[in-house]
Amino acid sequence: MVTHRPSGRTLRYGQLAADAAKVKLAAEPAIKTPAQFTFIPRRIPRMDLVHKTDGSAKFGMDAQVPDMVFAAINACPVRGGKLKSVDESVLSGTPGIVGVVKLDDAVAVVATGTFWRAKRALSRLQPEWDVGAAGSVDSGQLSAQFRAALTERMVTARNDGNVDRAMSGAVRTFEAIYETPYLSHSPMEPMNATVNLQPDRLDVWVGTQDAEAALGAAARVSGLKPEQVRIHNAFLGGGFGRRDANDEIAQAIAIAKVVKRPVKLIWTREEDTRQDRFRPHAVVGFKAAAGADGMPTAWSMRVVTSSIFRTVGIPFPADRAEPPAVDCLESNGYDVPNTRVEVLLKDTHLPVWFYRAPGGNQHVFALEGFLDEIASASGIDPYLMRRKLLKGKPDWLKVLDTAAEKGDWGKPLPPGTGRGIAICTFTDSLCAQVAEVTVKPDGHLKVNRVTVALDTRHMVNPQTVAEQAEGSVIFGLSAALYGKITIKDGAAVQGNFDTYRMVRLADAPRIDVHLVPSGGDVWGGAGEPAVPPVAAAVANAIFAATGKRIRTLPIMDTDLSRAT
Repeated sequence: MVTHRPSGRTLRYGQLAADAAKVKLAAEPAIKTPAQFTFIPRRIPRMDLVHKTDGSAKFGMDAQVPDMVFAAINACPVRGGKLKSVDESVLSGTPGIVGVVKLDDAVAVVATGTFWRAKRALSRLQPEWDVGAAGSVDSGQLSAQFRAALTERMVTARNDGNVDRAMSGAVRTFEAIYETPYLSHSPMEPMNATVNLQPDRLDVWVGTQDAEAALGAAARVSGLKPEQVRIHNAFLGGGFGRRDANDEIAQAIAIAKVVKRPVKLIWTREEDTRQDRFRPHAVVGFKAAAGADGMPTAWSMRVVTSSIFRTVGIPFPADRAEPPAVDCLESNGYDVPNTRVEVLLKDTHLPVWFYRAPGGNQHVFALEGFLDEIASASGIDPYLMRRKLLKGKPDWLKVLDTAAEKGDWGKPLPPGTGRGIAICTFTDSLCAQVAEVTVKPDGHLKVNRVTVALDTRHMVNPQTVAEQAEGSVIFGLSAALYGKITIKDGAAVQGNFDTYRMVRLADAPRIDVHLVPSGGDVWGGAGEPAVPPVAAAVANAIFAATGKRIRTLPIMDTDLSRAT
């Protein structure tokens, strides 16, 4: 806000922007230096805390519109499938049922009064689906196809030195394959949208990460002009990349066209999980060479995954590596003179989407795990190997050293307890983590502690940056320990939190966050860079504790028990 103190009048920056753009400056004004900042970086309590604590915050699901009806939906369990038929007569005479709406790939029940009434009625329907060839696909087939594709021709993302020549003359070589599964975003608030469609106006109440995209989608589906659409953006109960696909908005509008009333559509938890646009499945094949000192002199990284850009509709040249498909591999900071990163995009019938720290949330697990393998086989401390490979990069070293020091790296631990370390760059920030775990002889795993060192270059509010890092660790830990979408007969198996587990309070480790901003001209992100290192740090700690190497996620699919 801009305030005219003598009169007390105020205007928002947006109200002044057009006139401000016309002002001719005699000289370019000097930009404040960090020493001149007044509010940055100060720990300021978040203004939304009170509202989210006392229940007054309004989320998308809280929208209320006069004469509103409720809709529950069941889409074809196999993505790309179509609705063949459904017997509506089973709901004949059921109180409060407005109607059954058939879409190309889904069926919805609309009811008055409550969503629960619509949901219960929907559960009585037995729709028949045309699932096509995708109905025979399962996870085992997809894994085999992706692994087999590691030998196919790929697009090169990075090619330093001469990897093949370095490999041929190497003292020692290493190979490993790492694999990560499809994941659901699973925000606490499932997908929902409330719409009021009129002949010349459409109002949409939704919690969205991209209001502009939501407006465009609403205009296309409704047939109205963009200027006739109003997006009422609310708080959202978790997004993680999912809340900008607008599936629920399109469905709600299609239903409203049929029933001619305002509609609140809510996905059940099972629908939210199974109809997600998943984090891609990925396989990374590594090869490396080391010299007589055990330090890597060359490495090759070959990625097979699916195209997020194609699902989203982002045009991108086929002869270039799609950034999310190689992120944190291509940008790794290690001084290995011969480095090659390649990728093959192999799409399936399953739509994939951006997921918190796209690409990095998979590739750091793989890269940092493989580097740990080289260090272990070479008899070099994993932390010290990283230090040597980051020589000449003071910002990387500061983050790495802070995590190691604060995480008590090198201090003695009892049998069955180990520490692991990992580091990465994401959204122009640097993050290193040290995880400490205990594995009992029966295989029971406890993540005791995660120490985070985070360099976002600058910070507006250190308190929020630290909170983002803590939340990122929990998010990444859920994915690392439990996260997996299994495909059977073309459909996702997991539905609710009984089969798609999350880290709960009893599972949560102690999290220590240390902020080490390095300054400079770049401003980094805070919401994503602390996600990627978690899986690697924990997996490396498990190896230190048990000697068992984790190359496939989730971790809890691996038998960690050991002989006593």
